[in-house]
Amino acid sequence: MRRNTAIALTAMAVLAALTLLAFAGVLARPGIVGHTWDWGIPNFAEQFRDMARHHFSTWDAYFETGRYHYFKLELLYWLALWPVSVLGGETVSKWLPLLLVFASGAAMWPLARRLELPPVFALLAAVFYAFSPYALSRVVAGHMPMLAGYALLPLVILAGAVLAGRIEADRPGVVYFTVLTGFLLGLTSLHPGVGMSAATMLAIGFGWRLVSGRRKKNARRRLHWPGLRGRGHEHPFHGPVFRRLFRQGSHPPRLGPVGVGRRRRHG
Repeated sequence: MRRNTAIALTAMAVLAALTLLAFAGVLARPGIVGHTWDWGIPNFAEQFRDMARHHFSTWDAYFETGRYHYFKLELLYWLALWPVSVLGGETVSKWLPLLLVFASGAAMWPLARRLELPPVFALLAAVFYAFSPYALSRVVAGHMPMLAGYALLPLVILAGAVLAGRIEADRPGVVYFTVLTGFLLGLTSLHPGVGMSAATMLAIGFGWRLVSGRRKKNARRRLHWPGLRGRGHEHPFHGPVFRRLFRQGSHPPRLGPVGVGRRRRHG
């Protein structure tokens, strides 16, 4: 036990050193960090507060001169940032991406070890995941909610794998890991794209266990009907989102003062 703890702490120390090295240039330069797409970190504490309060309203005045927007997925993100806003926008803009990149690699470590990777290869998996093109592109773009969901993704898969294993073995703890998996899955939905990716990965994992598991009948009985009920309730809402994402790579248009959706060309 102590040996495993020492190995894990050593791996986290290596990951932390690499992350600090990668962000050394950012930490050394003065001023708030800007982004190419979203200015994700405000300058002043009052702006953090306003962003948190803004997400309690169904009217979104943040983009496009205002629109009706009931899907406030980033509310938890801004509520979590509000207490640290006293540090100032400059500090948060530098340390938040750094901590999320480190958290991504740290979350991959236990999943890699559960998959029985040796410590060296588990560390490589953590490093590759933390510094993947997706993670670094989100850092550059300033999409911190997406990066936060990405950091939680290995934990969702890990919790789902433990849940499936306990269901197959008919061991206690099914309710606990069901709630844990659902809770983590909900947190990945700070951005809908990451949440749908996590749900798809879980569906693939559970589907594989249903097909290849040793106790197929028990697993099907415990997983099949709850999954069908949950998907059935959500399909009417996911349909437009999936259609738009697959066709154009963007979210469906929302109601706003300039009209509804796209106009069809006739003739």
